[in-house]
Amino acid sequence: MAVASEPVSVQVTIISSAGGVLSAKLVWGLSYDNITSEISMANTGDDFSATIPGQAEDATVYYKVVATNGSTENVSVVYNYYVRKIFTGTLTSIYDIQGQQEKSPYEGEIVTTTGIVTANFSDSYFIQDGFGEWNGLFVYPEQSGKVPSIGDSIVLTGEIVEYWDLTELKNITDYYFVSSNHTLPDPFIVQTGLVEEAYESILVKVYNANCTDANYPEDHFMWSIDDGTGTLKVHNSSTYEYNPVEGTAYNVTGPMKWDFGEWKIELRFASDVTDGTDTDGPTVVEVIPVINTNIKVQYNEAVETTSAETLANYAINNGITIESASQHDFNKSEVYLTISPLSGDYELTVENVEDTFGNVMEPQTIPFSYVGIEELLFEGKVSVYPNPASEQLNILFTSQEEFAIDVTIVDLNGKELLSENHFVKQGENRLSYNLKRFGQGIYFLHLRGEQGVLSYKLVVK
Repeated sequence: MAVASEPVSVQVTIISSAGGVLSAKLVWGLSYDNITSEISMANTGDDFSATIPGQAEDATVYYKVVATNGSTENVSVVYNYYVRKIFTGTLTSIYDIQGQQEKSPYEGEIVTTTGIVTANFSDSYFIQDGFGEWNGLFVYPEQSGKVPSIGDSIVLTGEIVEYWDLTELKNITDYYFVSSNHTLPDPFIVQTGLVEEAYESILVKVYNANCTDANYPEDHFMWSIDDGTGTLKVHNSSTYEYNPVEGTAYNVTGPMKWDFGEWKIELRFASDVTDGTDTDGPTVVEVIPVINTNIKVQYNEAVETTSAETLANYAINNGITIESASQHDFNKSEVYLTISPLSGDYELTVENVEDTFGNVMEPQTIPFSYVGIEELLFEGKVSVYPNPASEQLNILFTSQEEFAIDVTIVDLNGKELLSENHFVKQGENRLSYNLKRFGQGIYFLHLRGEQGVLSYKLVVK
C-alpha cells in the first residue's frame, strides 16, 4: 500500500527469448495519457528494479517497463497504484446520523463518517458500522467515481439527504480508503411483517419465509415473502437475480432498503437466498442486559411461546434468580428475563426452547456482563457531605468512564424537590446543590443511570 510522500520500489523479472536484455527503464506519470518520466532500472541477472519518488495523497501513479536487447524494444502493459488519503478530522457515527428516528437530525448537513461496505450495486452502496439497529447507511455517490468493494473499510464526506424518507449520504466530496477484506457484521434477524425504521440500510436476515408472489418481472423485479407475520419484498438487484418458486420457503439475507413507500431486501449474490426448509432448532445470537434486573435473549428466529416462557429452560450462574420470562408481543425472536440484580460477569444457559416449526434447540451457554453504577463509580464510593447539611450539599465521586445520571432529591412522601441531569466524565466529579429552600427534615438523594441507582439518606438541619 503506497503512503503519501514515501517512494515506491518496483521490481520485475524480464526474460527475453530473442537474446539477453541489455537495459530496462521504468516510465511513469500521474495520468494514463501522460506517462513520460523515465528512471533507469538497476539489474541483477533477470531481475530489474527502480524507485518511483513519493507522491501526494489521493494520487494515482501509472507506470510501464520498457526493455531492450539492443535491437528490439518491448513495452509492458500500463500498471498503476493509488496513494491513499489519510483522514485526520472528526467523524460522525452512522448511529448518530440515523438519530434513532425516521429523519436524520443531520439532514442537509455535511458530515464525515466511516463504515464497512456491505453491498455494492455499481451506482450506489451500503456501509455499516457494527452489528444491529441504526448502524447502516445508504450511499449514493453520483459523480465521485470511487467504487469500493464489499468488505472495504472507508471514510466518506458528503451531504445527508432524505430521499423519499430514505436517509442517504450524497454529493460525496471526500473518499478515504482505509483497508480491505473485513468481515461483515452479522445480519440482524427480522420478521417479514415487523420491519422497523431501525433496520434501514443494515444487513438483515429472514428465516423460513414462504414465497407468496414469484412474478418479479411484473413488479419492478421484486418478489414477495411472508414468514407468517406479513409480506416483505425481495429485490432482484443489478448484481444478482433469483428465480423463486411460489409456495417455497426461503432464508433471505441482504441490506434493508426503504424505497417508494415500502421495505425490501436487496440481493447481492447467490448465497443471499437459501433453502428455508427448517430442520434446525433455534440458537441464541445475543444476550443483552437492559437494566440490572432485566436481560434480552435474542434468538436467530421466531420461537414457540410456551417453551420460550418456561423458567426451567433458563439458568444464570453466580446466584442469579430468574423470576419470569416474557416473549415480545410482536417480535417472537426476543425473550425478556426478569432477574435478581446483576453486577459482574455471568453465563446464561438455555435449553429445550423450540422454534415455531417444533425444532428443539441444542443447549447453549452464553457469557455476558453487566457493569452497574456501583462498579462505574468504583464500587459506589460516593462522598455526600456535609450530612447533616444546612445550606449546601456536595457530592464527590470518581468514575471509570463517561455516562449520564439523573440526580434527584425527594422527601419522605416521595415528592421530588430537585431533579437534574448530569453527564459524568471519566475521573473525578464534584457536584454542589443549594439547600436553602429545603426545610429541616429527612430526604433521600438518588443517583440514577441506565446502569442502576445509588440512594443516600440526607438530613437537612
